Amino acid sequence: MESAKALLIDLDGVVRRWDRNAHPASAIEVTFGLPPGAVAATAFAAELLEEAILGRIADEVWRQRVVDRLAAQYDRPTAAGAVAAWSAGSGVVDHDVLDLVRAVRARAPVCLVTNATTRLESDLERLGISGEFDAVVSSARVGARKPQPEIFHAALQAVDVPAERAFFIDDTRLHVEAATSLGLRGHVFLDAPRLTAALQADCAFPSLSVAGAARPCGAGERTPGGER
Repeated sequence: MESAKALLIDLDGVVRRWDRNAHPASAIEVTFGLPPGAVAATAFAAELLEEAILGRIADEVWRQRVVDRLAAQYDRPTAAGAVAAWSAGSGVVDHDVLDLVRAVRARAPVCLVTNATTRLESDLERLGISGEFDAVVSSARVGARKPQPEIFHAALQAVDVPAERAFFIDDTRLHVEAATSLGLRGHVFLDAPRLTAALQADCAFPSLSVAGAARPCGAGERTPGGER
């Protein structure tokens, strides 16, 4: 198998993690006297989230609509305060994965492919990783979300490689299955060491090494979650 010529990688659950202990939603809801899960259940209601993820409404409009819906059940100052607190964070970078991204970029382009609102660009700036990718493909900007084919086609076009020469990483199996059905190689992300091993074992980046010696292509077992 020929080596991959580009890496497509997810943001949330892969490059970015959400430290639930830092600003847990449950603590926010306790602070503002809301029932457990009230903010997330409202924000992630399918019909509302879809509008934001596909870029039909701006991130700030989405968050204001979350406030409005909560305010219909509770008082508006409570709703506004809870949503502001919930919105304050930008997550944290998984630096093991970021090191891997940097190692791959020395060999091939890396494209971030993410279901996101229009706040993505400012989040990347706040996280300090806006310059860590050769291309960024956001669902809010292309009007399609994973697992829809259009977002993968946009990513492939961004790095100018055919599907069979691209390797896609996501922590959601459905998204990986969608990518592999289009001809991409894929891996369901669990952690950086297993991702590194999968990239090597699949001959995507056979000489890749982040920590320790690189292994030759094909050495070792396929990692759990690794898919073709």
